[in-house]
Amino acid sequence: AAASQFRPATIPGEPYTDLIFDKHMPVYDKLICHKLYETLEKETTIIIQNKAYLPFGVNGVTYDLGNSTYLIQLVHQETEEERWWTLLHEWAHVFQFVEGKLEEPVNGPIKWMGMPNDFSKPWSERPWEIGAEEMANQLWDEYLPFTNKPDGRPREK
Repeated sequence: AAASQFRPATIPGEPYTDLIFDKHMPVYDKLICHKLYETLEKETTIIIQNKAYLPFGVNGVTYDLGNSTYLIQLVHQETEEERWWTLLHEWAHVFQFVEGKLEEPVNGPIKWMGMPNDFSKPWSERPWEIGAEEMANQLWDEYLPFTNKPDGRPREK
């Protein structure tokens, strides 16, 4: 077969980008992500999966896949405000990874500030989650000042 019969492999709808969304991502959420992505200083790939299947009670999770590549997974949420808060919270984890505060080694425990994470602590006492809530609050004020934060956000310490 001639090489001209084959098209270069790209992700549908998102060619030539290091910010990759699944087909379920709402347009306004993509705009928020593009604004946040522009603040990153080094070449980074962010993959965002909306409507992921996560354990009950978990609204979002962020993974360091290595090589400056991060995966954000989000579950369906009832309101835009809840969805935006979770999105900003998970972006805060991306920033924590990029800054080296949060580490996810391939063969070892997840670390915060060089120390293994203590998952026996309640979510609200984990320093990386406290930091992500604080950053989500700051990002909300910067990128979504026109709308109210969801009930109970930011969480009190």
